[in-house]
Amino acid sequence: MKKITAFLFLILSFNSYALELKPLLEFLNENDAKDPSIREYLSKRCAASNLAMTRFIGKEQEGYEIAFNNYLTWFLIAGEMRKVKFPKQDEEVAGKNIASSILNMTDEMEKILQNSQDLRGSIFEGNNILTDLTLCTRIIEVGK
Repeated sequence: MKKITAFLFLILSFNSYALELKPLLEFLNENDAKDPSIREYLSKRCAASNLAMTRFIGKEQEGYEIAFNNYLTWFLIAGEMRKVKFPKQDEEVAGKNIASSILNMTDEMEKILQNSQDLRGSIFEGNNILTDLTLCTRIIEVGK
């Protein structure tokens, strides 16, 4: 019985790790940043990071407008990357797919932020979201 319990715990631990968001810098180091699919994913992750911040901090807080504008910018960039990847895809279908992916990622990031707040007292402690947001901001700045 102890072996079965240990085995199940091990499998669940691996499964949990597999579902975590990989840090963006690590993701970019492992992939070709010139590939439109990779750029689309990066754009969706950056959009999701910023949208998660807007949800977490609320409209009345400092930084909300910046995060919301960054979310919109990255959403549009994701759409452009989708056009490169699938030039004949219906724009409405593409937009819905992109939005769905961003919302899925955002929901996960909100859980990460809340978990960090609850367990460590800081939304950025013990996760990579601040590093990801910084990377996203730098990419936007370089592109200007």
